[in-house]
Amino acid sequence: MSAIIANYEVVIKNTSDPSTSVATANLDADRYSEIIPLERAFVGDIQLNFAAGPVGTLYFQVSQDFGVGDDSGVERINSENIITNWANHSNIVVGATDSTALFKITDIGSRWGRLFWDSTSGTGAVSSCRANIKGW
Repeated sequence: MSAIIANYEVVIKNTSDPSTSVATANLDADRYSEIIPLERAFVGDIQLNFAAGPVGTLYFQVSQDFGVGDDSGVERINSENIITNWANHSNIVVGATDSTALFKITDIGSRWGRLFWDSTSGTGAVSSCRANIKGW
């Protein structure tokens, strides 16, 4: 078995439907990331960097929806909003002085993942969001 490391620039969008939402850097309301393929992943991390100011909870959500059978369908998954059933995997509470959030993910076992920003107050521009996933 050989290891595969995938490094994704994760785009944050303004609504939960990736087929109709637009990219946004502002965390002034609820936000969702594009869908990330996880089917062959077993460990990884996702790091979100932003200007201090937003208050809320950042969730890593997963789905077992079938979608398509391989990673080549990720563009279609996002453009047609094929994955619609999500469950919270883990979360990080973000305070007004925080400027980064990091999810360390082990034993993933899910086909798809995304980030959900549940805004409470404040604002802060996202400077980067990357996922580094190791699998087979």
